[in-house]
Amino acid sequence: RLAEEEAGTDFTNFFSNYILGTKPYDDLLIESLEYVGLELVKSPSPQACERYFGFKAEGNKEAITAPSSPAEKAGLMIGDSIIAVNNIATTGSPNNWLEYFKGETVKLTVNSNGFIKEVYLHLDNESYYSSYQIKQKESEKESENYIHWVS
Repeated sequence: RLAEEEAGTDFTNFFSNYILGTKPYDDLLIESLEYVGLELVKSPSPQACERYFGFKAEGNKEAITAPSSPAEKAGLMIGDSIIAVNNIATTGSPNNWLEYFKGETVKLTVNSNGFIKEVYLHLDNESYYSSYQIKQKESEKESENYIHWVS
């Protein structure tokens, strides 16, 4: 209600669709950013585990897996600790080794709930996670809107 009072408009549909619902908001975000002279730039993730193999890591632990990715197909599970990449021990993030071996099938040795197992990641020429940046455009009208927005 605070947002509605401040903006002087009804946000029922917005909250139903985007906050409480699952409607994609990409187009709305792009349109809003463009209005104030900004653009959303999407690029493949710079992290090898995210970009090529479809999983996000927190340190050496698997945190989330993209559907139908090499990581999901190999059976990598959330919470698995990656202890080796192609038989090379790793205690931190596996990204450097995954980047090094990205052109071939990669064997991960993982500790999965106290059990040591090996999983094989097969590349499939897909990119799974993206990186986003917001950049400012150089248009007089949009720059004016931007100044009003941030002040």
